[in-house]
Amino acid sequence: MKAIGAFLLGLFTGWLVKTMVADADLRQRIQAFANENSYLQDRIRSLEVQTKPKSLETKSLTRSVTQVVEQSGPIQTGTREDDLKRIKGVGPAIEKRLNDAGIYTFAEIAQLTPEELQERLGNTKLISISTDNLIAQAKKLSRKK
Repeated sequence: MKAIGAFLLGLFTGWLVKTMVADADLRQRIQAFANENSYLQDRIRSLEVQTKPKSLETKSLTRSVTQVVEQSGPIQTGTREDDLKRIKGVGPAIEKRLNDAGIYTFAEIAQLTPEELQERLGNTKLISISTDNLIAQAKKLSRKK
């Protein structure tokens, strides 16, 4: 009788532990989805800001500049893409986000304010480096070139 009681107690305990582990895993997955959802919503907002219709003044200015550029031919720039991963805290994922935002060189980062950089990157909760530090490192690296 004691053996059956011990068996049932062990069975119940095992089931309880398994359920607790599965619950913890489920909570972790839900949190990961929530973080990804938040990042994607921030990214959508930043893209909407970039694609908002321009004011009539800006449109006319853009047209006149475009006409001048088209008449003079393509602009030849001597700039190449920098390896943005040289900035401490920037890995392949953040470099891709910078490139997706149209940022390819240290000089381009150095010209931005922390707010502008944060707006272009979207959700910066996933970034392990502050925008101030990122800009400071980019300034140093752009001077070394």
